[in-house]
Amino acid sequence: MPLRNLGLCPAAVALAIVGAACSDALAPEDIAGSYRASVFELTSVETPSKKENWVAAGVNVSFVIGVDGSFALTVTWDERTTLDASGLNWEYSGATLSGTIAIDGSTVTISLPNPGADPDELFPASGPISRSGDTLTWTLTCCVTRDFGDGTEEPVTLRVVGTRTS
Repeated sequence: MPLRNLGLCPAAVALAIVGAACSDALAPEDIAGSYRASVFELTSVETPSKKENWVAAGVNVSFVIGVDGSFALTVTWDERTTLDASGLNWEYSGATLSGTIAIDGSTVTISLPNPGADPDELFPASGPISRSGDTLTWTLTCCVTRDFGDGTEEPVTLRVVGTRTS
């Protein structure tokens, strides 16, 4: 079952967690560590007034960046979330997706597998990244879709802000 059924694609989920513009070039070793997202926001490309901040709705998002370019993402929700969970696949709550991260100047590329598919097949996505102290920010527009409750899958941007926890 693809991450698209969660309302997001693997690469975008990953990319969402890192950045918007960067004054200095970064590398994985510069940002290695564990992070917890304070923002995980999906916004409709076609109707920007349609948006959801999953963290504000009770979804926990965390990720780990390794000095070797490894990347792991965990998204967890339960019945307490205020998010319309009709489009979320509960089977994947708490599952960790592992892939890679590469940074070229102020552009990050994160590749993650699609759950239920070949774990060796990675889906890359790229976008701008920025860092301020222990906080990373990124925004991605690509293969991410979400049904905002009207029965139509819409392309979205995914913005993630994460703060290093260790």
